[in-house]
Amino acid sequence: MILGIMQPYFLPYIGYFQLLAAVDHFILLDDVSFIKKGWIHRNRLLLQNQPHLFSIPVQHVSQNRKIIDTRIIDENTWKSKLEKTVALGYKRAPQFKVVFPLFQEIIHSPILDISEFVAHSIRQVAGFLGIATPISTASTSHPNMLDKKGEERILEICIRERADTYINPIGGIELYHEESFRGHGINLKFHRAIAMEYPQFGGEFVPFLSILDHLMFCDKALISDHLQAYNIVLPAQFGNDS
Repeated sequence: MILGIMQPYFLPYIGYFQLLAAVDHFILLDDVSFIKKGWIHRNRLLLQNQPHLFSIPVQHVSQNRKIIDTRIIDENTWKSKLEKTVALGYKRAPQFKVVFPLFQEIIHSPILDISEFVAHSIRQVAGFLGIATPISTASTSHPNMLDKKGEERILEICIRERADTYINPIGGIELYHEESFRGHGINLKFHRAIAMEYPQFGGEFVPFLSILDHLMFCDKALISDHLQAYNIVLPAQFGNDS
């Protein structure tokens, strides 16, 4: 069984969904510290041909608070504002009429726990793209593991899940070691997205935006191709074998 584990990110870029589609089971690591300037509640859209940062307002933002203990501010002003921003930025995009209702369904969810809200958004986009990989949360499937950190915890989840392969984003190449996983009969691999461009509004291409940008400009057939635009890299290719 091939396992992937990531923190829940709101409408992340396509590489996140490439990894989701590449594994047999995907676990959202939702019981770790909330990163204040991370991608849990923020992302970037295209507005007037420039990247525009948006965020979901949450209560008591603190890196001392876990993701599962962080709640969204219970008011709808931000939803209406974000909805107008997306409409303004993408109303001329070719897939707007198809994708905007999906976006509306996501942001108007009544869920107030940021971890559940984001998990819901990931499942909705995955379903829209035809990605059938089961998604679970660490807080539900593997509770009481807070004494383990970093690689130790990821490895323990892999063991409990009886995974024979674990794939991590390439950004973690320095954090995980092939020997540690190999000792438990687990193959360690890394996902690296291939740089790609697609038509936006004719200006200079802006990469690594939210999946929402990708969906607005690319139909499902093209997105399906883009979901395969990655390499699986072995640790030995980077000399990370200790």
